[in-house]
Amino acid sequence: MTETGASSHRVAGTDKDVLVKVENLQKYFPVQTTSLFRRNHDQVHAVDGVTLEVRRGETLGLVGETGCGKSTLARCIARLCDVSAGRVIFDGRDITGLTPRQMRPLRREMQIIFQDPYGSLNPRRRVGSIIGGTLSPSTASPTVPSGSERFRRSWSW
Repeated sequence: MTETGASSHRVAGTDKDVLVKVENLQKYFPVQTTSLFRRNHDQVHAVDGVTLEVRRGETLGLVGETGCGKSTLARCIARLCDVSAGRVIFDGRDITGLTPRQMRPLRREMQIIFQDPYGSLNPRRRVGSIIGGTLSPSTASPTVPSGSERFRRSWSW
């Protein structure tokens, strides 16, 4: 997974605004070989050279094909996996080399939400109708609709 320049439109802010900063993050996994005499160690480049910033109040969504490194990147940022190279800075503190014990207090401040498409999408409806209703100005109202109203809207075609 590599960065695609998504931050090029961002307005300049202060470093205090940056909550998470990832610099040239790399995560490689060793490949097991069956040969007894093979000396070179092959590696899978799961995440290779990702750089990004998330400012306070922003939400970051990672989207990509299966196996492209989204979950691995999220786990590396949250330090659930050790990184091969690069840095993860959380709230101004470099957390790349912290031990699990040192990470424990910071875990209360981090969260990864993995999206399950089978649990969140209705196979009887088109994706556009599922997410389009929430983006349509015609469904916007000054008050929060009741549960039955939200249910009715989600099933209206």
